[in-house]
Amino acid sequence: MDNKRQCPTCGRQFDEQYQFCPFDATALTRKCPTCGKSWDSTFQFCPLDSSPLTTPVAVPSPPPSLAPPRVEPPVEAVPPPPPPPPVATAAPAAPPRPAPVPTPATFTFTEQVAPAGWKATLFRPMNMLFAIGVAVVAFAVWYLNVRTSGPDLPTPGISYSLLENEGKTKGVPVAIKINQLTVFMIDDPLDGGDAQRAKQIVATLEQTIKPLKIGSEVRFAVEQVGGRPALLEVTESGPQPKTLATVTEGDVTLAGETDAMRLAGQWAERLTDAVKIFVFGEAPKFSTGTDFGDSLLAMYKAGVGPQNKVSKKSLDEAFQKLPAAQRRALESPPLARRR
Repeated sequence: MDNKRQCPTCGRQFDEQYQFCPFDATALTRKCPTCGKSWDSTFQFCPLDSSPLTTPVAVPSPPPSLAPPRVEPPVEAVPPPPPPPPVATAAPAAPPRPAPVPTPATFTFTEQVAPAGWKATLFRPMNMLFAIGVAVVAFAVWYLNVRTSGPDLPTPGISYSLLENEGKTKGVPVAIKINQLTVFMIDDPLDGGDAQRAKQIVATLEQTIKPLKIGSEVRFAVEQVGGRPALLEVTESGPQPKTLATVTEGDVTLAGETDAMRLAGQWAERLTDAVKIFVFGEAPKFSTGTDFGDSLLAMYKAGVGPQNKVSKKSLDEAFQKLPAAQRRALESPPLARRR
């Protein structure tokens, strides 16, 4: 049979990977004493260096009481091994060295599959598609975060606070604030003992500012409403401008102004720059040239970070680091400009 080895003792044939007969432990190969290579037990000389091969040695059988009974094959089923071919060499045969008794090998008939290397695993089609998908998602996150994201800013807080009443008007001066900034001062008559006008203006500003996001198209303008200058919200998609606050005679008196339209312009400048810095994270530009605008620009420059982005924390820290005079300018209401 092809690729088979025959036991010289019992005549059985086995697969070529067998080194010893599993029935009588006879060596199925002969070892060359010169080069150390193992050859079939029927070889008499080494095919590489023509040295005489050692004779296969049978391992001593265990005691009869421990060894299983040996079953002799029928004579007619297993023919006797053929006689060895004549030795065609004049060299004296080297005395055979006794072969060491090998440790019985553990045989398995299950095919062993070698694990695939890391390169083969990496370049499998499914793994390649997964890696490409991860790379695309990572790039998209990076692009949206670095290139197109806006500042890390929450919706600014809008509030009002009562100021010291010097008796200039029949009402009470109230500061309308966005975060730390006082954007304008109104005269609230405190009807019913409550600051109804201040609350109404704060609620209107919240409805206007909270929906604003990066890319929103909005501007604040001044127009005449009911014969009085008023601060308006103007949007390109809106049906018509929305009135945010109307300038009253008391407001003009508190500011020390004589021109109500000019005071409304100051309100619009401050409100626009407060929205620019606290909502859009942009530098102020409409109120510059005043103490308020210059202080606000200094706060923005101190709070801007990598990629020209600002956060609420950075702006708060920048405000605290401003000189006391600049902090007062941001917290004080707009007054008549002295020329």
